[in-house]
Amino acid sequence: MGPHARVDALQDENRRLRVNLEEALEREAQLEAALLGSEADSVVFKQVFGLNPQQTAIFAALMAREQCSLEALCLALPQLGSRKKDRDEAELVKVQICRARKLLRAQGIVISTIWGWGYRLTDVNKAKVWRAVEAAKGGDA
Repeated sequence: MGPHARVDALQDENRRLRVNLEEALEREAQLEAALLGSEADSVVFKQVFGLNPQQTAIFAALMAREQCSLEALCLALPQLGSRKKDRDEAELVKVQICRARKLLRAQGIVISTIWGWGYRLTDVNKAKVWRAVEAAKGGDA
């Protein structure tokens, strides 16, 4: 294979790899939205319920899934600079869940504990969330 043919082959491979990367990044974004909730929903939850960024990320993940393990909620947390991993993140999730529960209680929304595993929002509570969101949108109009 001559030098020009080798360059052409490498350029073709480079193009294929770029296409594969773009597809992988798009799929990652889709999976992230499915697992952690959409960015648009997060903004709405923050505005309607007065949640802080950590609580908003946790709440959006709970809204997006039937139930979430503590580990999954740790992954949902926004990166806030350097902090110790694992145990500290799990404790942060537990504290933020506690604080979010206090804010959500006023709307009659309950985050349930799945003992030894994680948390969930029942369908009834998710319906309350969407009613509160719709009421807030109606108040803005």
